[in-house]
Amino acid sequence: MERRVCSVSSAGVAFKYIAEVPALTLAAWRLQLTSGILVAAAAVQWRGMPAADKARTFKDWRYSLFSGVTLALHFATWVWSLQHTSLAHAVLLVSTTPVILVAYSLIMRQPISGGEVAGAVLAVAGCAVLASGAVSAKETGVTLLGDLAAFAAAVAVVAHWQAGKHLRTYHGLLDHNGWAAEARSMVGGNCHGMFGWTACQRYAAVVVYLGAVPGVVGHQGFNTVLRYMSPLMVSLAVQFEPVIASFLGWATGVSPAPGLYTYIGGTIVMAATIGATVAAGLRQQKEERLVKSKSMRIAVDEEGVFEAGVDGLGAGDAAAAAAAAAAAAAAQAGARAPVGRLATNKAAMTSRS
Repeated sequence: MERRVCSVSSAGVAFKYIAEVPALTLAAWRLQLTSGILVAAAAVQWRGMPAADKARTFKDWRYSLFSGVTLALHFATWVWSLQHTSLAHAVLLVSTTPVILVAYSLIMRQPISGGEVAGAVLAVAGCAVLASGAVSAKETGVTLLGDLAAFAAAVAVVAHWQAGKHLRTYHGLLDHNGWAAEARSMVGGNCHGMFGWTACQRYAAVVVYLGAVPGVVGHQGFNTVLRYMSPLMVSLAVQFEPVIASFLGWATGVSPAPGLYTYIGGTIVMAATIGATVAAGLRQQKEERLVKSKSMRIAVDEEGVFEAGVDGLGAGDAAAAAAAAAAAAAAQAGARAPVGRLATNKAAMTSRS
């Protein structure tokens, strides 16, 4: 986990190293190598997708396009912010996604806890402290426009997540990320040539590093870790990115040491995002426990066809639960249903749930 956090945290330093490249072009270069790797893997997953899901993919082309464009905007605005404000401010503000998700939940009237709202309010206060440091010009390399661009990058990536949430209901992880990466690399690459970085050895080294280490080891590594760790733990680990990135920027000389406003505002923002993340994780765990504790009603009709009604569960979960309960009942009774009858019952459960 620590390697993945450090990999992602080093991206800002690499971007600062070639800050003379236009932001949109640099964002496209960073994504080309990553997209090439992911698209190749996505093509393999695409071949194994059911025909119905492939047809749905073409119908949902707007979601795929929106996902790619918003992620292109995320990288473009974040790279631009790195060129117009300090590394510490850029990384702090782009990491406020948990707070933006709270605002989104409030707007959409989705379930939310008091702890998440408190974290959002605290984050606003921290951002105000950071902005005051930019306005007063008492900190080197900090501008209000750069800070706003970093915050816009956080908003853009939340929009990308919302589109991805819809697509991931039937897409594989690499499938969705691969096509989105290809879309966003093409969006940015048209400004100054698709492969302009190959003409300069210095640029090529940085771009290869950005695509392979922060892109694959970092971002895609987090997605892999989610199979073995809770989303809450992964989200908390990511919140240490501003600290590591600020230290790396200062140690490599690409960014000055943070000033007083950054220390105060950054501490408040980090505390707020961690608090909102913990509150969201606890709320989700509570909701999952409530779903699992819902009573199950199983009835057997005269023909032996099982009917399941599970409050709060989807059709697939209801069918699986009914099948498990039916098997247990049959075992207790000492009866063994014919294979054909079980298949008929399973099909009936699927159609009725």
